[in-house]
Amino acid sequence: MPKIKILILADNGSPGSVPPEVTAAWPGFNLSMNNFSGTFPGSIANCSKLTSLDLQDNAFNGEVPSGIGSLSELNSLRLGNNALDRTIPEELLNCSKLVFLDFSNHDFGGDIPEIFGRFVTLDHLILYGNQYTGGIESSGILKLPDLTTLNLSKNRFSGNLPVEITTMPKIKILILADNGFSGSVPPEVGGMARLQLLDLSYNNLTGSIPLAIGNLTSLLWLTIADNDLTGNIPPEIGNCSSLMWLNLANNRLSGRIPPEISAIGRDPNPTFEANRREIRHVTPISGDCLTMNRWLPASYPPFNFVYMLLTKWTCRTTWDRLLQGYAVFPICSNSLSRVLTRGISGYLQLSGNRFSGGIPPEIGRMKNFSMIQLDRNRLSGRLPQEIGQLPLVILNVSSNRLSGEIPHEIGGLRCLTILDLSQNNFSGELPSSLNGLFELNKFNVSYNPWLSGMVPVTGQIATFDRDSFLGDPLINFSASSNGGASFGSPPPPPPPLARNSSAAGGGGGGDGRWKSVLLGVFLALTLAFVGTLTRAAVRCCRRRGLRARAEEEGRRRDWAW
Repeated sequence: MPKIKILILADNGSPGSVPPEVTAAWPGFNLSMNNFSGTFPGSIANCSKLTSLDLQDNAFNGEVPSGIGSLSELNSLRLGNNALDRTIPEELLNCSKLVFLDFSNHDFGGDIPEIFGRFVTLDHLILYGNQYTGGIESSGILKLPDLTTLNLSKNRFSGNLPVEITTMPKIKILILADNGFSGSVPPEVGGMARLQLLDLSYNNLTGSIPLAIGNLTSLLWLTIADNDLTGNIPPEIGNCSSLMWLNLANNRLSGRIPPEISAIGRDPNPTFEANRREIRHVTPISGDCLTMNRWLPASYPPFNFVYMLLTKWTCRTTWDRLLQGYAVFPICSNSLSRVLTRGISGYLQLSGNRFSGGIPPEIGRMKNFSMIQLDRNRLSGRLPQEIGQLPLVILNVSSNRLSGEIPHEIGGLRCLTILDLSQNNFSGELPSSLNGLFELNKFNVSYNPWLSGMVPVTGQIATFDRDSFLGDPLINFSASSNGGASFGSPPPPPPPLARNSSAAGGGGGGDGRWKSVLLGVFLALTLAFVGTLTRAAVRCCRRRGLRARAEEEGRRRDWAW
């Protein structure tokens, strides 16, 4: 087969072992995502022309074949998700053109072996899911001169984030999620000028977001979600002109949402264009769909259909396209049109914190964003009408303390699929403009006790039943609508709010409001109970007084007799 360049036998579910004599005259050899077991034959050394070897997602065991070290042209080696020994043969250091190494998902434990710090040609090192507990500094991997991507997620690292991570000269993608790191985010992170993706989610980080984060003008994605951060969002974050995807959900951040946040992601094109010029043909992150899930969550409607098709191949392609600014799914180009075009769209996720004050009207400038989630905070005041200027697909401001009328401008968000305004204090009538949101499939205005009006018989709002209006006693359904007759019974109590454990005790805006209601009910019942006891005590005293007087009169009669 002289014309074959890459032999792909991946994802066939093939069991058994690889024959002991392996020869290949083609540059690429892919056996990934099968059920191959046993040791991989050392005869791979005969495949002198190999530039790419992919053995991941099998059940290979034993030692990594030292014969791989004879492959002088090899630039990509993927060994992840097997049952291989933790020892890396010294011979592999002879692969002088190796730039991509994936040795993930092996549950090794212990420290990162120091040999990884000696692969000086690497620019991608993927070591997630190995249960490592240490060795980040001692292994020398932070001193690899050309490293652009480092993925150490899903391990068991603890203690402070090592400041040395900020000294890697060429790092662009740093994934440290799902570990046990504690302490604060080092301010030196502001010196990582080339950084584009930083994932610190699912750790135990405390302290505030450093002001120096505003120095990262090439940063595309920042997630520090599900930690224990406190303090304000620094206004300097508005200097992050490339920041399209910001996720700070489920922390204990407080204070006002700074107006400057509206400036993030205003011009990511310089970063995208640089990536188009510089990105190599070795795909980043080794098709790590778990990281992809944190980047673009499955709950994000424009991406829902992609998750049905996600494999390691589509993950790799999607990573490449996102980093280069190429479209991966159709989006609304503006708020007034339902016409979808392929493009890049960002999000702002601040759910599950303790933000207070009003939502800044400057939020209407975030024209590159299609998802805004501000739920489970303590935000108050009116929902700014400027939010109707965005090409939103999701708007969630539930469980806050927002008040006033629902802006009719929201009815202009023609691509909106999810609108959640529940557990607030909105008042006035439902805007008739909402009935034109024909893409809307999830709608909730429950537990806004001052919201009023009649649910229309026709239009999009008429397609939602009374579960979207629970706890709204002033809202009425016509007899022919989905909800049936008008509300006549008292509303059920609101559902309990789910809170991240790191923020327990803080409560969201809606949580605090319903606690106040329950406290009032408790006090009323207590006063009624005390009143009942008082009245009973008074009646008892009266009866005792009457009995005493009767006995005294009896004694007097007996004496007189």
